[in-house]
Amino acid sequence: MAHVIEDINVPPTITLASGDFIGESKKGIIKHLERWWDKLAEVKIHEIEDKNVNATSKCLFGDPSQQIIDFARDNKIDLIVMGSRRLKGASRIKALGSVTRKVSENADCPVLIVH
Repeated sequence: MAHVIEDINVPPTITLASGDFIGESKKGIIKHLERWWDKLAEVKIHEIEDKNVNATSKCLFGDPSQQIIDFARDNKIDLIVMGSRRLKGASRIKALGSVTRKVSENADCPVLIVH
């Protein structure tokens, strides 16, 4: 299991006005999210391992689609399984830049998209 914490760009004008406060706050939020993921993943891994399936967890940071693609390539992953939203109408147009779409188009291995 992998989870990506997306890097949020902070405009330079904001960082100039507030010094390093925003940078330090961002680091604290990332650490909090990593701890949250680790706790959630630990519970899910135990559920999976109870069914005799080995599982591990990794929390990544950066651009979600690129992090997933790089992680799969670096770890010789055979199959990526991702969720997808069931969007209709105009919402579907907005989804064209979705993480799932980018991963499915650029991954070196098959991608299973689960609705």
